[in-house]
Amino acid sequence: MNSSLNKYLDKIRRIDGKRIFFVAGTEKSGTTWLQMLLDHHPQACCKGEGQFGTRLWPGLRNALDAYSAFVAELNQNVFREIGHFPVFREESIRAVQAFSASLLLSEYGDDERILAVGEKTPGHLRTLDRLKVLFPEAKFVFICRDGRDIAVSGWYHLQRQHGADKAEALPAYAKRIATVWRQDYEKAVAFAARHPQDCVQLRYEDLHGNPVPELARILDFLGLDNSDGIIEQCVAACD
Repeated sequence: MNSSLNKYLDKIRRIDGKRIFFVAGTEKSGTTWLQMLLDHHPQACCKGEGQFGTRLWPGLRNALDAYSAFVAELNQNVFREIGHFPVFREESIRAVQAFSASLLLSEYGDDERILAVGEKTPGHLRTLDRLKVLFPEAKFVFICRDGRDIAVSGWYHLQRQHGADKAEALPAYAKRIATVWRQDYEKAVAFAARHPQDCVQLRYEDLHGNPVPELARILDFLGLDNSDGIIEQCVAACD
């Protein structure tokens, strides 16, 4: 077997033996804070944003569809009489998408102390069904925050990013983000109702007010050590 391919297959097999989880919530709902809390746990790793469903997988699908259309045209117009070359179909596209995300997650798979590997992307709330198809054994952690606070936090964030003179008025932004917040929340609730054993939900306000018991609940859900000492270390590191 190709030695380079075999190397990556071994890495993916190792990551496959760990708990995979995804953190999601409307932008500015505390996903990064929750991610940091989990990443400071000695048995977990959760860094950055993979943007699997929002960037990686759509880009791969577009590329594979374009390639398949090109090969299909060759098959029809040039090689009609001597046999067709295969093209990517839905099942093989799913395999490529799953392999690509697993390959990236496998970068955290060599440390035997790590039992759970997570990835945080707020936009996961809009691609939950795809995540479930490609990672059927994964766990999902949803965080929800008061929509009014999300609007204010998001508005100031945009001002810092683009300048106060370019930011839209707060009432217009709040109205727009309220629609996103509601749609995201409804998607999370509906998905959790369909897969209750694979999902846990928490409120930003509860995590902020009582971080130790709330984090203990999340860690128990992920099958990680939720002793008070470890939790207090995580909370202190992210204060």
